[in-house]
Amino acid sequence: MLVFDQLKKDDPQLRLLTGVVLVGMIVLMAGLWYVQVITSQKFVDNQRAQAYRTVRIPAARGKILDRQGRALADNYPNYRVSLYLEELPKLFKAEYQRSRAERPKTREERVVFESMIRYRVVSNLVYNLSQVLNQPMAVTYDEFVRHYNGQLALPLTLANQLNPIQIARFQEQPVIPPGLDLDVQPMRFYLYATTAAHLLGYLRRDNQSREGEDAEYDFRLPDFRGRVGVERAFDSTLCGRAEVKSVLVNNLGYRQSESTWVESEPGTNVVLTIDLDVQRAAERGLQASMNYTRGAVVVMDCRDGDILALASAPSFDPNRFIPESVRPTGRC
Repeated sequence: MLVFDQLKKDDPQLRLLTGVVLVGMIVLMAGLWYVQVITSQKFVDNQRAQAYRTVRIPAARGKILDRQGRALADNYPNYRVSLYLEELPKLFKAEYQRSRAERPKTREERVVFESMIRYRVVSNLVYNLSQVLNQPMAVTYDEFVRHYNGQLALPLTLANQLNPIQIARFQEQPVIPPGLDLDVQPMRFYLYATTAAHLLGYLRRDNQSREGEDAEYDFRLPDFRGRVGVERAFDSTLCGRAEVKSVLVNNLGYRQSESTWVESEPGTNVVLTIDLDVQRAAERGLQASMNYTRGAVVVMDCRDGDILALASAPSFDPNRFIPESVRPTGRC
């Protein structure tokens, strides 16, 4: 109790210092009380206003090669332009201010009006992009509303399969409009179309989790699964491991930040005993001799039992099972 003993001696400087310390402690305690009691609900609301969304991103699928290492099924780079809506609030607000005279009075009408304002901004960006790429494109109001209400944290894909000239035109813009971004997505491609189609099989859209993966995701980017042939028999080998991203969104659903939880691992290549030259020769011979009727040819190396060719007629083009919007073109 040395301090109180000194205070009793009527030391004015010590009394002043003690008063300053007491006032400081009172202010500190008042601040803590204000943060923990008065504004606690605000922080709770802010925490509830933000949430994480998990996104599953498929890995690049492994190649299917012949015995010489020549690709029968490969991945084609799909260059695309996507729109990130979380970068457009300023444009939405500016358009809303310009349309002040059109604002309806009822709440229901205002909700529809605000949606139309956002769509107007997006449609203008899409129109300008179509002029830059010299390619007609459009986003319907229903498409925009579905994406805005259901997948706001994900980019809205506007254009697929850009050619080198379009990529250059996009990148060489003096100023790239806000929200637009160029990225690349690997897509399956069968280089020789109908060649060995029955053997290779084809893919179908399937966004389900693979064995050993988490089954619960908020969003899933398009994925494919082998249905027949080698694509199905070795699907678990070819598919690799999907990437998992965590996206932090605010109370409006806009993306704030993202982090990678699980890195993707490309699929493993599968090497067949098939020889591409023998396979194509067998198919040409089958078509010529059978006059495009039904038939099959098996070519085996009698020295070791390796299958060099498996031909069947009529055949099909497995590329046609890939959605047309992302199907590669111009390769043979």
